[in-house]
Amino acid sequence: MGRRIEPDSLQISMRVYTRMWFGLCTRKNGGHGSGVNAGLMLANGIYFKVVDSDDWLDEAAFHKLMSVLRFWCRTKEEKRPDLVVCNYVYDHLEEGKTKAVRYGNLFPEQKICRWDEIGCFSPEQYLVMHALIFRTGVLYNCGLKLPEHTFYVDNLFANCPLPFVQRIYYLNEDLYHYYLGREDQSVNEKVLVSRIDQQILVTQLGNRFVGSDAVQNTEPKAAPLSLPQQLDYDGDFHDPSADARKKKGGSAEKSSGSR
Repeated sequence: MGRRIEPDSLQISMRVYTRMWFGLCTRKNGGHGSGVNAGLMLANGIYFKVVDSDDWLDEAAFHKLMSVLRFWCRTKEEKRPDLVVCNYVYDHLEEGKTKAVRYGNLFPEQKICRWDEIGCFSPEQYLVMHALIFRTGVLYNCGLKLPEHTFYVDNLFANCPLPFVQRIYYLNEDLYHYYLGREDQSVNEKVLVSRIDQQILVTQLGNRFVGSDAVQNTEPKAAPLSLPQQLDYDGDFHDPSADARKKKGGSAEKSSGSR
């Protein structure tokens, strides 16, 4: 950390890591949403996890997670969890303080559960990007596409797929370490105030998503994976089911007027 990486060293690292586990995608900086969109477009694994560039995963917890995911990947698709939840840790490195957010009171351990089987969230407990590993198919089926050049879109990534999740598995491990303390960080109080318009936009997009027919027409605790919707790069929400209704309604009116 803190060292300047020479081009040759970077090329060597790229060759080494891409031969092991990782694929490398280089693209023009379009913000956090653009990176997630690119990763999702290229993803060919069964599960999808986002790790921000400031943050890191605990090594021991990561190996336990991989063991669990390998197990589920060997099972039939209909038995796999749609969502794996792990604990995460706030790391205030400059202050030397840490705070773990855990979900042991909400989810049973080492078994699949559904929304109607979970406990009650406390005020400091909510499902954020750092805690979640989605089945990739859920993200495809809900049509997730984040706006570019926009802050706080991790809220959309965490919340929009949830109505399409039916099966949940909780792994009680402190996996994700969320770095806090940089003055220019997007969650710094002064930065948050200066970008309040970005948070309002993200909230509006999330509300539009929740109000779409694709979500509203699902069962309260589970959702079919048949009607994709899309958050476009320009920030507009597109609900294909509304287009279909409009087209159907127009045809009916035209037919009625010709009688």
